[in-house]
Amino acid sequence: MTHYKREVEIHKQVENNLVKRSSLSQTLVKQLNKKLKDLEAENKSLREQLEIDRTTLAEHSQQRSEKSREASDLPDPNEHKNQTRRLNN
Repeated sequence: MTHYKREVEIHKQVENNLVKRSSLSQTLVKQLNKKLKDLEAENKSLREQLEIDRTTLAEHSQQRSEKSREASDLPDPNEHKNQTRRLNN
Protein backbone atom coordinates (compact mmCIF):
# COMPACT_ATOMS: atom_id res chain seq x y z
CA MET A 1 0.00 0.00 0.00
CA THR A 2 2.82 2.40 0.77
CA HIS A 3 4.20 1.79 -2.68
CA TYR A 4 0.93 2.97 -4.28
CA LYS A 5 0.81 6.05 -2.10
CA ARG A 6 4.33 6.89 -3.21
CA GLU A 7 3.37 6.35 -6.87
CA VAL A 8 0.35 8.64 -6.48
CA GLU A 9 2.52 11.29 -4.84
CA ILE A 10 5.05 11.10 -7.69
CA HIS A 11 2.25 11.40 -10.26
CA LYS A 12 0.86 14.45 -8.47
CA GLN A 13 4.29 16.06 -8.48
CA VAL A 14 4.74 15.30 -12.17
CA GLU A 15 1.27 16.66 -12.89
CA ASN A 16 2.03 19.88 -10.95
CA ASN A 17 5.29 20.29 -12.85
CA LEU A 18 3.49 19.82 -16.15
CA VAL A 19 0.86 22.38 -15.17
CA LYS A 20 3.59 24.90 -14.31
CA ARG A 21 5.43 24.25 -17.57
CA SER A 22 2.22 24.48 -19.54
CA SER A 23 1.30 27.75 -17.86
CA LEU A 24 4.75 29.19 -18.50
CA SER A 25 4.62 28.03 -22.10
CA GLN A 26 1.20 29.61 -22.62
CA THR A 27 2.43 32.88 -21.12
CA LEU A 28 5.48 32.84 -23.36
CA VAL A 29 3.36 32.09 -26.44
CA LYS A 30 1.04 34.99 -25.60
CA GLN A 31 3.99 37.35 -25.13
CA LEU A 32 5.57 36.24 -28.39
CA ASN A 33 2.26 36.59 -30.27
CA LYS A 34 1.85 40.11 -28.93
CA LYS A 35 5.41 40.97 -29.93
CA LEU A 36 4.81 39.50 -33.39
CA LYS A 37 1.64 41.56 -33.84
CA ASP A 38 3.46 44.69 -32.69
CA LEU A 39 6.30 44.04 -35.15
CA GLU A 40 3.84 43.36 -37.97
CA ALA A 41 2.06 46.65 -37.22
CA GLU A 42 5.38 48.50 -37.15
CA ASN A 43 6.41 46.83 -40.42
CA LYS A 44 3.14 47.86 -42.05
CA SER A 45 3.55 51.43 -40.82
CA LEU A 46 7.13 51.62 -42.09
CA ARG A 47 6.12 50.19 -45.48
CA GLU A 48 3.34 52.78 -45.76
CA GLN A 49 5.76 55.57 -44.85
CA LEU A 50 8.26 54.23 -47.39
CA GLU A 51 5.60 54.30 -50.10
CA ILE A 52 4.67 57.88 -49.15
CA ASP A 53 8.36 58.87 -49.26
CA ARG A 54 8.80 57.23 -52.68
CA THR A 55 5.76 59.02 -54.03
CA THR A 56 6.95 62.35 -52.63
CA LEU A 57 10.42 61.81 -54.08
CA ALA A 58 8.97 60.99 -57.50
CA GLU A 59 6.79 64.11 -57.39
CA HIS A 60 9.74 66.32 -56.43
CA SER A 61 11.88 64.76 -59.12
CA GLN A 62 9.17 65.37 -61.71
CA GLN A 63 8.76 68.98 -60.58
CA ARG A 64 12.53 69.52 -60.81
CA SER A 65 12.56 68.06 -64.32
CA GLU A 66 9.69 70.34 -65.38
CA LYS A 67 11.44 73.39 -63.91
CA SER A 68 14.64 72.41 -65.65
CA ARG A 69 12.81 72.09 -68.97
CA GLU A 70 11.12 75.44 -68.43
CA ALA A 71 14.46 77.06 -67.63
CA SER A 72 16.03 75.64 -70.78
CA ASP A 73 13.17 77.09 -72.84
CA LEU A 74 13.94 80.60 -71.57
CA PRO A 75 16.30 82.68 -73.68
CA ASP A 76 19.85 82.97 -72.42
CA PRO A 77 20.21 86.41 -70.75
CA ASN A 78 23.80 86.65 -72.01
CA GLU A 79 22.84 85.85 -75.60
CA HIS A 80 21.97 89.48 -76.36
CA LYS A 81 25.39 90.63 -75.09
CA ASN A 82 27.12 87.96 -77.17
CA GLN A 83 25.28 89.05 -80.32
CA THR A 84 26.18 92.70 -79.68
CA ARG A 85 29.84 91.78 -79.25
CA ARG A 86 29.83 89.83 -82.48
CA LEU A 87 28.31 92.72 -84.35
CA ASN A 88 30.82 95.19 -82.90
CA ASN A 89 33.82 93.04 -83.78
